[in-house]
Amino acid sequence: MTLQRSHIVTTKVGNASPAMFSWQSRDESLPRSSDNGIFELEMEDMSVPAEVNLGHSEVHTLKLLQSTVASAVARISTPFDCKLKSDVDTVMAQLGPDETHEQKLQHLADRLRCFGYRITVHASSASYCPGTLQFNLRHSFLCCAPPTLDCILDRDVRVIDIAFKDQFWIASPSLLYRRLLDTVPEVFVGTAESLRPVLETLTLQISESFKQQAMPTPPWRCAQALYSKWFPLGRRHQPASS
Repeated sequence: MTLQRSHIVTTKVGNASPAMFSWQSRDESLPRSSDNGIFELEMEDMSVPAEVNLGHSEVHTLKLLQSTVASAVARISTPFDCKLKSDVDTVMAQLGPDETHEQKLQHLADRLRCFGYRITVHASSASYCPGTLQFNLRHSFLCCAPPTLDCILDRDVRVIDIAFKDQFWIASPSLLYRRLLDTVPEVFVGTAESLRPVLETLTLQISESFKQQAMPTPPWRCAQALYSKWFPLGRRHQPASS
């Protein structure tokens, strides 16, 4: 494995508990990467292990895992969901390759509002529990509320994550995990209910991949840390103003 550049920055935040999680809704601007640099990890140019063949049992396991992920990300059952996914794909195809994640997310939010969607930009704030190896990781994505509901519950909100696949890259992954990651879409559009089985499957396989390398799972790759990027979404969501 070749790791050209990596750095980790951690900062203690008061007496924050492992369950503490701060959400901010921002409709007009997004948090910059330096807004709350409690935890930051950068990896570039990571090589992967040489290609090897999966064993028969691993192939069977992989097919089951791929089916679980594919079924969850394809769980689009209503005309509203289908139109939202189509509009997201259309806008994403028009965004410039040199735009930052924050710029793309804001441009997508603005365009979707022009289409009549009720869009909120959500940012999970990073935090660290002193004396533990538990992190809440920073991440930003969009939430879309159905047009006919005034009181929005978690189950009604559609999550739009334009950098979904990027959240699961790891150094020196096992072949099974690399093949599984091929099933994960770059952009996720769906409910929190459909997001959970994807997270459950991937976080478990991340741990298995590190175990195969005889390495402990880094705290920022454990299930609790990865879940913190999207959950909790908050009890209720207020539709964003256009």
